[in-house]
Amino acid sequence: MKERWPVIDTHFHIGVNPLIHVTEQDMLKWMDDNGIDIQIAMQVNEGFTHETPDWNPFLGNDFIAKLQRNHPNRIIGLGRVHPW
Repeated sequence: MKERWPVIDTHFHIGVNPLIHVTEQDMLKWMDDNGIDIQIAMQVNEGFTHETPDWNPFLGNDFIAKLQRNHPNRIIGLGRVHPW
């Protein structure tokens, strides 16, 4: 087998809001279907929150950190900080 560089996607929004509903399983399937080895993932646009809120377990930096912990060789989490 020929050695190759890893394929890295640097921009993927994951989570649930009124416009997007992408789960962990959806992202992993998409990665596998498209030959993505490493995914840099961030929360959906409304996700200016550090902690995952009770009303939406698919939001927040805590959720992104959990994804990275669950898949340390495949997912790099990108956290957000609200500038205001």
